[in-house]
Amino acid sequence: MVQIQGVSKTFQKSIRDKTLEVRALADVDLIVRENEFVSIIGPSGCGKTTLLKIIDGLIPCDTGQVLIDGKKVTSPGPDRAVVFQSFALLPWRTVRANVEFSLELHRVAKEERTEIARTYLERVGLGEFEHHYPHELSGGMQQRA
Repeated sequence: MVQIQGVSKTFQKSIRDKTLEVRALADVDLIVRENEFVSIIGPSGCGKTTLLKIIDGLIPCDTGQVLIDGKKVTSPGPDRAVVFQSFALLPWRTVRANVEFSLELHRVAKEERTEIARTYLERVGLGEFEHHYPHELSGGMQQRA
């Protein structure tokens, strides 16, 4: 279960000689129970991505807290993942090497990384493209990678 309790976030923006505060989120409360599917929708600039980054632990909230299964989120964790709006692939790495990257950071053994990466590439229909580089894939294929 994901619990968002009183989450607020303000960013500082400097324009010329002035510093402005831009409130991205104000006192957001939300509960997402196990097996629920939720979409966060709204106009550009309303704080959707900011909220997702806070839930993932990529940025801190100014006030409030996020709990996942009762545990406070304070940093990114292996139990969460983000699909970025823009492709977050390293152009010098093959598709499989990009998928393995996070596993490398967690010091997963090479053989296990390869097996896991191949399993997920097959699941998203990219098994035949594991040795290709991002520039050799379509936009949709890059997103799946």
